[in-house]
Amino acid sequence: MRPGLVSPSAVPLDVDRGENHVPDAVATIAHELKTPLASILGYARMLRAAGDTLDPRRRDEFFEVVEQQGRRLTHMIDDLLQFARTDAGPQKLSRTPVDIAGVVDRAVSTVSGLSGDHIIHTSVPDGDLGLYGDAAALEHVLTNLLENAIKYTPDATVIEVVVAGHRHEIRISVADKGPGIDPADLPYVFDRFRRGSGVVRGVGLGLHIVRTLVEAHDGRVWAESPPGEGATFTVALPRRAVR
Repeated sequence: MRPGLVSPSAVPLDVDRGENHVPDAVATIAHELKTPLASILGYARMLRAAGDTLDPRRRDEFFEVVEQQGRRLTHMIDDLLQFARTDAGPQKLSRTPVDIAGVVDRAVSTVSGLSGDHIIHTSVPDGDLGLYGDAAALEHVLTNLLENAIKYTPDATVIEVVVAGHRHEIRISVADKGPGIDPADLPYVFDRFRRGSGVVRGVGLGLHIVRTLVEAHDGRVWAESPPGEGATFTVALPRRAVR
């Protein structure tokens, strides 16, 4: 089974519990941000120390690690900024026709540096599906769902992104072949500052942001995890009339 979520009593990050817990939240977030930063600085020092004597292939490997950790750091900062915006009040999102195929492509590209040997398959119908909303926010939603799948699944496993049009809504699902989610934890996966006990990356905001942005679109999101069959997260968004 996928590692269970940390129980509420074990999480010192719930800022709603009182002012005394805020420093714990800040300390944990700072620690998570320092991890990729330390990796970037360490490889930068090795590159400087080796100079021109470093084998070109090794140099390329070092630069790839720096780039991957830089992307990871950027995404964590984006999540923190998005959380600050959502925590401040209702989201003000644009309402324009969305090219969902473009959203999927950009999200997959964003996580490509973090995906290791994961294989991401996508299935998106051609043409205008009648999705109306904020493309940047929906890209953030899909990026977080993909990153979540990557965290919880072994390398070389398949992650599937499927977009399907239904009568009144568009559904976007991200399915993985990981260990799954304990049924007792399913109701809490979208709570803020909640992380799987075996996860060593992130600050526990990704799925909370997903729910906030989806609900700002008047949509809904849920997770399913049949025993031993991985986990599937599905986003359902209202569909506008297509001319």
